[in-house]
Amino acid sequence: MLDVLVVDDDELVGRTVKRLAPPDVSVRGTTSKPRAIELLRDLAWPCAVALIDVKLGKERFAGFDVLDVARAERPTVRCFLVTGSNDLEVKRRALDRRVHILAKPFTKEQLASILEEARTRLAPPPPSDALAECVARRALEWRLSPKQRDLLRVLAANEKRPHEETARALDMKLNTLRAHVRAILERSGVPSVDALRDTLLRDSLSLSARGGPGRTP
Repeated sequence: MLDVLVVDDDELVGRTVKRLAPPDVSVRGTTSKPRAIELLRDLAWPCAVALIDVKLGKERFAGFDVLDVARAERPTVRCFLVTGSNDLEVKRRALDRRVHILAKPFTKEQLASILEEARTRLAPPPPSDALAECVARRALEWRLSPKQRDLLRVLAANEKRPHEETARALDMKLNTLRAHVRAILERSGVPSVDALRDTLLRDSLSLSARGGPGRTP
């Protein structure tokens, strides 16, 4: 069962998500910022995805408060900001927090993609040797340098690890690491580090299902 939190002052949005979600998804909705924070702080509830409206009631940026609590106290929850506005300040704050914006009205296909990504994240981790082989294969495919291959391996194995910590582990300056990350994303055609991890995780799970490293597809 996949648990989803919908925070929106329009109750119809929560009901719509429930209607669009498949049977193995449990949706809890709230129109209140305090209630949303209360739910996120309930660590016994295995929330996997949070769809958070930017504006709640009269509070123009209340959703960012909910997001900040989720990021600080439930870092495993995949958060999306939901808005029907083109407010530049909303975009700036979202960019500062590196959070995805899901424009209203979103489609069933968009929701399905979000849920599938969450399922991938919750899947049992593949054997480390499978992950290592997938990193090596992708490094060849994307024509990465040895340094970039090492960085790809670290990024794949250490979810949410700060870039500063990764740079120290690889004995690399932070700006150099960031340049390598940009190069990896450009060569792979993948939009973000999170999506890069998801790609390698799917590769690894697929390889493991075929019998593990050393087997040909």
